[in-house]
Amino acid sequence: MNIGPRLLLSILFFSWPLHALDLFEDFDSPGEPDSSDGIAWRYTDQMLPVEDWEEIIPGDGFAYLRLDADRSNDRDQDNQKWPFQMISLSPVGPGHRMEMKAKNTVISGVGSFIFTYQEEAGIFDEIDIEIVGDDAATLPEGHLTDETGWTDARFNTWANSDVKTGKPHVTHKKPIVDKSGKKISHQDGQFHVYTIDWTEDRVDFLIDGVHQQTITSLVPDSPARLLVGVRHMSWTGSLDWSGTQTMIVDWIRVEPLQP
Repeated sequence: MNIGPRLLLSILFFSWPLHALDLFEDFDSPGEPDSSDGIAWRYTDQMLPVEDWEEIIPGDGFAYLRLDADRSNDRDQDNQKWPFQMISLSPVGPGHRMEMKAKNTVISGVGSFIFTYQEEAGIFDEIDIEIVGDDAATLPEGHLTDETGWTDARFNTWANSDVKTGKPHVTHKKPIVDKSGKKISHQDGQFHVYTIDWTEDRVDFLIDGVHQQTITSLVPDSPARLLVGVRHMSWTGSLDWSGTQTMIVDWIRVEPLQP
């Protein structure tokens, strides 16, 4: 996803301990989530500035990642060509299931995501699920994205990859499918569960409990920050709407995978 050097300063680590993490955050309490057990939470509000954590987490059981399409009011402290609106926590390492339950993940002009990121000395690791109605880099372009069409997704890994070239890199671009293999849309007003199972030798990607992709050829092995939210990118289309849109997160879970 190519984070960018200035934003990196807010999510970079050097010597996080690698330990089993068992976390369930349901956003029932207002403000910043609990930072006990060595967990560090942060938010990034580049697409629509907020005053504090309580604008994102008011305490009603949800986190609200609001954005608008007006690039003139973007918070530019990180000098991002492709801005984020997200929350994140760290550290998480191999041997964990990471998942979020969220809705309104299909918003024109942005990709929604759950991903990990770690960078040091120009080398980075990353694992992604990226969700977009119509991926501009995937044929057929212009397909329907509502319940008569489908939602595109990318399942990616980078490991010991060069920040400048983005290589090596493994990506699979494909529609989200249900348990029967049918292409489906997440532009449906419903909550969906997006899951990454990360072990030392493989990454499995699931959506609503349905296996979507496995990657074994390029698997990160360092603890990383876990991030959820949205980002405007070159392949996510145009920000051609007015007002605001909101990705709603019901919960985030990180738990050890059973051996």
